[in-house]
Amino acid sequence: MTGLELLSRLQEDKRLSAIPIAMITSRGAQKMQRIAAERGAKGYFVKPYIEEVLLDAAKRLIAGEVLLEVNSLVEQ
Repeated sequence: MTGLELLSRLQEDKRLSAIPIAMITSRGAQKMQRIAAERGAKGYFVKPYIEEVLLDAAKRLIAGEVLLEVNSLVEQ
């Protein structure tokens, strides 16, 4: 199962769909970010990442902020 498949399954489950999910991946293409956003990801981080940035983003996600939006990604 890929991360995107897991994301889709989490979004389908009423008990889990409210949990903000951030993807951490080596796939930095904007197309992949768009797919993740369309499937419900609230954040998207490409490896290698800076630990402080990731921790700050986690706090913002827990507070309800959306860091990745479909509308902000340009179609390629």
